Amino acid sequence: MKEATVTRKYQVTIPKDIRRYLGIRIGEKYPIMMKDHKIIIDTEKHVQRPADYLWNISKKYTNIDVVHLVKGSRKKMR
Repeated sequence: MKEATVTRKYQVTIPKDIRRYLGIRIGEKYPIMMKDHKIIIDTEKHVQRPADYLWNISKKYTNIDVVHLVKGSRKKMR
C-alpha cells in the first residue's frame, strides 16, 4: 500500500506511479467525494467535445460518426 503525506496547507501528493497509471496531469480538476471514511477521486475522463478530441489525436481527417459519438458521451454523463 502506498502512503501520502498531508502538508501544512492540507495538500496531498499522489505517488508518481499512480499519477502515471491514471493519467493525472497538473492543473486538471477531478470530482472528489467521501464514502465510508474513504476519499474517492474520480479520474474517469469525460470528453466535452468529442470531435475536437478525436481530431487532435489523429492530426488528420478521420471518417467518424460524430453524432453517434456525442450521443454516447451524453449517456455516460447522466
